[in-house]
Amino acid sequence: MMNKTILIYILLCALSACHIAQPEVPEAANAIYYWRSELTLNEEEQAFLKGHDITKVYLHLFDVVRKYGHLQPQTTLVVTDTFPQGTDIIPIGFMPPDVFKDTTDVSQLPHLIAQRVRQMMEQNGMKSPKELQIDFDWTKRNAKIYFQFLERLRTAIQQEGMQRLSATIRLHQLSMIAPPVDYGALMVYNVGNLQDPDEECSILTTEAVRPYLKHLADYPLPLCAALPAYSWNILFHDHQFRCILRGIELSDTTSFIQLDGSHYQALRYQIIPPNAVTNYSDGRVYPSDIVRHEFVPAETLQEVHTLLHKHRPGITGQTILYHLDNNQLKAYRYENIQKLYSDR
Repeated sequence: MMNKTILIYILLCALSACHIAQPEVPEAANAIYYWRSELTLNEEEQAFLKGHDITKVYLHLFDVVRKYGHLQPQTTLVVTDTFPQGTDIIPIGFMPPDVFKDTTDVSQLPHLIAQRVRQMMEQNGMKSPKELQIDFDWTKRNAKIYFQFLERLRTAIQQEGMQRLSATIRLHQLSMIAPPVDYGALMVYNVGNLQDPDEECSILTTEAVRPYLKHLADYPLPLCAALPAYSWNILFHDHQFRCILRGIELSDTTSFIQLDGSHYQALRYQIIPPNAVTNYSDGRVYPSDIVRHEFVPAETLQEVHTLLHKHRPGITGQTILYHLDNNQLKAYRYENIQKLYSDR
């Protein structure tokens, strides 16, 4: 009788373990992106890191820019604060979509990037990183030159003491050849057409993700999942996309009137501060302009997370949230975030 009891217990444990997918990435942990121009954490953000046991931060250090005809990393992060002791920091270099031309010489860029990473980490009192991540939305046209760059970058970062190279992967790239990196962070956001006035939510909807899932299981690169925890406002003038606005008060009834759950109409002329505007717009809002507020509900995040796990269980072994900003994260309840991290 005792042996049967033990056997049943072992079987139950084994069945339970089937629901816990082994992570595909090295040293998997609760993770988050930090993507602001200055590294400074308020009390709420410190509490968020501690409360959700976040021990891995993907930190945007710089962008790669074209200067005097050559590509080079340009520092964009000003460091005035530190992450909690013991946090594993993975630096990120961002590359704009148009960075590679057919005649671009990338021979010196890997060395410049590896050197800049080491210098920035040292100068700001951060421990030497084990890994570098590159964020670039490549296409079939520039994949060859990008992959050649990554091969050279791997050698360059190893010379600076870094062991791994990872890259962001967009959903549309799941049907393409995988880049030569150790693993990918699948960016499960910005899935719609934000310039389309009729788009429901360009950040993330379950319906927009489904068509890509047929490629997920067989993608030949280890993956983790990156999910959005942010909102933004899309400005349209005469049904034409103008820009993304941040920091505006749509609840100000002297400036906007709400038309439905996500659309607002401007009531007066306004000039939006440059730091709250993207896409190089002049930030001018005219009467009758339409603003679409986009926000991903916690229910959608969980639905997508569950779908990813269903098609490729190991991908949820590590979830990265985008990004650490209390103004955005306070829209979610503690248990919503905790469930995304704990469901593996």
